[in-house]
Amino acid sequence: MRILRLDLDTGDELDLHPYVTVLGGLDPGAQSRIIESFSRIARGDVEGLSGLVEAHGMLVEIDPVRVASLELPSDADVVVEAEQLPGATLLADADTESDRDREMRGQITSVEGDLARIDDEIHRVADQLDHRTVELDEARRELDEFAVTAHEAALRAVDEAESLARQRAHGEHDHPPAVPPEPSPDAQHREQLASELAERRRRHDDFETLLDEERLGLLQLLEQLEAERATLDELRAELADEASAVEPADPSPPLEPESESEPAESLPDRTAMAEVEQGIREVLAGPPEAEMVPSLPAAALADQVAAHRQRQREFERDLAERGLDPGAVRARLTEARSAEAEAAEAAEPRTVPPEDDREIERLHDEVIENVDKRNSRRHGREATRVYEAASTKLEVLLGRYGFPTYASYLMGRTMPTVDEGAHQRHDEAQRLVAQLERELEEVIAAVESDPHARMLQAEREQLWSAAKELLGELPEDVEGALRRLRVPGQVEFDAPDRLRDRLRRLGVDIANAATSASLVELADQWLTDANAAHDRAEALASTPVDDGLPHVRLPGGFTASETKGPNQVSSPLEQRVIEQEALVEKLLQRSIELDAELTDRESESEHLAAEIASIEADLVGLDEAHASSRTLEAEREAAATSSAEAALDTRINSDPAVVSAREQAALTEARLQRHHGAVERVDRLHAAIGELRRSERALTAERDSLRGDLEAMRAESSRLGGAGAPLPAVEWQLTEEGVGPIEWYLLGRVASLRSVSPAGSVPLVLNDAFRGLPSSEVESLCDALARIGETVQVIYLGDELAVTDWAQRQGLDHAAVVRPGQPAM
Repeated sequence: MRILRLDLDTGDELDLHPYVTVLGGLDPGAQSRIIESFSRIARGDVEGLSGLVEAHGMLVEIDPVRVASLELPSDADVVVEAEQLPGATLLADADTESDRDREMRGQITSVEGDLARIDDEIHRVADQLDHRTVELDEARRELDEFAVTAHEAALRAVDEAESLARQRAHGEHDHPPAVPPEPSPDAQHREQLASELAERRRRHDDFETLLDEERLGLLQLLEQLEAERATLDELRAELADEASAVEPADPSPPLEPESESEPAESLPDRTAMAEVEQGIREVLAGPPEAEMVPSLPAAALADQVAAHRQRQREFERDLAERGLDPGAVRARLTEARSAEAEAAEAAEPRTVPPEDDREIERLHDEVIENVDKRNSRRHGREATRVYEAASTKLEVLLGRYGFPTYASYLMGRTMPTVDEGAHQRHDEAQRLVAQLERELEEVIAAVESDPHARMLQAEREQLWSAAKELLGELPEDVEGALRRLRVPGQVEFDAPDRLRDRLRRLGVDIANAATSASLVELADQWLTDANAAHDRAEALASTPVDDGLPHVRLPGGFTASETKGPNQVSSPLEQRVIEQEALVEKLLQRSIELDAELTDRESESEHLAAEIASIEADLVGLDEAHASSRTLEAEREAAATSSAEAALDTRINSDPAVVSAREQAALTEARLQRHHGAVERVDRLHAAIGELRRSERALTAERDSLRGDLEAMRAESSRLGGAGAPLPAVEWQLTEEGVGPIEWYLLGRVASLRSVSPAGSVPLVLNDAFRGLPSSEVESLCDALARIGETVQVIYLGDELAVTDWAQRQGLDHAAVVRPGQPAM
């Protein structure tokens, strides 16, 4: 989006150049209002403004409805002040404006209000923390560590009681061995059918194997027949050539002159036809697959990425030397957070999982059970071994949870305690984490405000944008992906040219064959006509000549007079033809006989297949009947089993020991449910306390940040004492790179204004940002503005003479100098 016209309050119209505009001759108030108007248009806020903008080649009037359709970003920052450029420092100015003092005082008042609100919020969170801590202590007192063990013991007792009751109900009975039933007639019939089916399948497979062999033999015989026929055709062709070479003598001269015969039609050469057919196939096949070669633009961009990373590493080393290394602060913060988590865990009461609790009780029981058996003569050695192993395991398991003895373990379960020093260490760890978080925020803010960092960020965005256009998506190793990128190389495809050359040599008019499709169509038509000409010539050669003499049909369609006896031939070639015809006839008769045999065997195979299908159908019927009978028997057995199991369940449920065990299990289950409820409440309170502590840390960090901002505002307010009407003077401290950092900063601002909305970019506005720079440096920056103007519209407000002279030298095709009420220069 580019601003082409802005209507001023004075009634004048400012016509702006679409690329670069130098707008001067403005008093400070008017210049401030115009800059504000440009900023509002870039944000889509055009209430009370009028003019003309251009977006995607379309002219759009500036009004709220039309500009809203462009979907401009509401947070666009398009104005560049001199103090934002690298190396620029504003000089103190005694003339100040009271409006800036009032604005600064208003900001200070607002920040003070925010601080008061945050302090109240911190007090409220602290009160909630105290309340939740009291609730957590109450919930911990409701925990019942023995509920799980008691319920599990009750369930085991229920299982044992039910098992004993089931044994008593079943009793001790001997079951006679099962006698296998005799096979039924249906089973015998099925075995017979299965045997017949297997025999017929075997015979059918043998037939199929024999048929495959005979089919293969017939195929080979037919191939031999075709080959002998081809040989016969060649012999006939040779005989026809020999007969045509011998012309009969005619002693009597013609009575009248014969009419001059028409010249024979010249047939196309078979070799030329084959070349044309091959050329058509090559054109239709298309060009070969292109070889993948390294991308030169990607390689060049990879070199730029490597250079950028080198500059980034040098900048990070410089930050580390200045004590502004975010990575080192993050590492310290990670260690502090880990220490804080360990301190938080140490500040919580020590608890033992249920499985380890059961293991401790079991090991303690083993120790007590074997402590007196060690002095026994019979069991002393084994008891000593068991005692020592159980004691060692018990000490290790108790030490894992910080209990030196079994007695301390019992005390810890009934009255959980926490070392007071653990709470103090936890509080100190929390304070250290908060301090490092504030330090990390300050370091990040200092790095982000560094001009070199912004320049590197802008360069990185441009390089990554170019890499994304080449790669489609950005991998982790951008440089490596660019160097590995391969693109199709150039492919030479001259098949159409060679086909055109062949047709041109054959006398074909190819003037209308401009495309490959038309060329293929023309070549195919010529090939069709050539084949038709050969077919006509062969048909004429095969027509018999009626000269009143008996003829014999010779190979190739020619005839010869029967002037010899039945066993005589005129030449050895005719003898070979006759012998070849006899061989072909013999092979033909053998193929007919073999085909008849194959037909008979196929009929027998089909008959066997029908018998197999019939036997399979009988077997399926028998299986279905057997399955139905077995289903009925299974249902009767299931009904009997269900009745017996129901009677058994009734006796077990009425057993006094089972009833007592189940009542005890119900009591322990209620106790376990209360324990689970207390555990859930403790977990919820832990989560709530953690969330409140995170909120407290976030509020504390925000409060500290606002306090820093408030101190900076108060210092700025005391330093300025009000802002002057004209722009203050600028002192420039350029490095050895000259205006290179300034150019990179402007490129970064341009990158942030490109493609910010569907309308494209928004203009870059410079508020007399080059004032005080040497003329040669200003011209270098203006040349950069000319390149920028092709992507993003640039508007420079100010009366800097070097900028004005540069714009006038560029001409109206590239830039314009504009004054209110005057035409563009």
